[in-house]
Amino acid sequence: MLKTCFYFLINMSISGSIVIALLLIIRNIRAIPKRLIYPIWIIAMLRMCLPFAISSSISIFNFFGNLIKKIIPAGQMLDTDFTVSNYFNAASSYYPMEYKTQRLGEIFNTSTIIWSVGVFIALSVVCLLYCTVLYQYKNSAHFQGNIYLNKKADAPFLLGIIKPKIILPTDIDVNSSQAAHIIDHEKAHRKRGDNLWRLLGLIVTCLHWFNPIAWIGFSCFLKDMELSCDEIAIKNYDTSKRSEYAKTLLAITEKSHKQNLIPVAFGQSNAKTRITSVLTYQKLTLFGAVVSIGFLLTIAIMLITNPKI
Repeated sequence: MLKTCFYFLINMSISGSIVIALLLIIRNIRAIPKRLIYPIWIIAMLRMCLPFAISSSISIFNFFGNLIKKIIPAGQMLDTDFTVSNYFNAASSYYPMEYKTQRLGEIFNTSTIIWSVGVFIALSVVCLLYCTVLYQYKNSAHFQGNIYLNKKADAPFLLGIIKPKIILPTDIDVNSSQAAHIIDHEKAHRKRGDNLWRLLGLIVTCLHWFNPIAWIGFSCFLKDMELSCDEIAIKNYDTSKRSEYAKTLLAITEKSHKQNLIPVAFGQSNAKTRITSVLTYQKLTLFGAVVSIGFLLTIAIMLITNPKI
């Protein structure tokens, strides 16, 4: 069973890599706000987790030739009309799983063991890091609402998944405009449940630890998460307040030294790009919003579906 899962996981990793590569291009279209691009990353996660997909005549995979069109009807394993990516075509039957040659079976059996060990190590490190961060900041002093102060923090961040807390360094004046900008940003994270999405994205990446494109995609996913939260935080700001927000980013970046994977602190991720984005921010018009959403919905359908058989 495990070697069967691993065979299809590799196929999912290839599909996910293609989606990530296309998203890396799409995210550089300046006219589309990052808060609209950010949710599209969920498709990359789905392609890396789900072996099955509906076939579509507008699937992006239709345009990659026969290499990408190596798919099998999922009906061979389940009573569905879905299809399964099958780039290797190494099996003579899929239910039960039988490889075409004994050598192929040995390769996938050995690869399964290596992959399983890698996943165990990667997930163990994630759990250790997460528990360490929770323990390190468990005694933060309550300020108000879900805002806490901690002298160990050198940058503000959102802590936890269930009822997450906004952690502020004790050297920040909580009544200043700087603190207000930070809280607006962290509230945007909290409202969207970004800590959960960050953790899910990291778990998916750990399952594909052997794939460098998965790690590149996860890194860009985090950058778009921060850029999109900046857009949400400043959407009602005037030019003066946007300038103050950018100065806050710069100030936090200059005094922050730690680079945490869980969580990413305010000002620690892609600060230069974020400052530029804040200073050049323009509100999206109704026409621009309609065009952007229509374009991204079409892209989403093209990426989430398999090619026609």
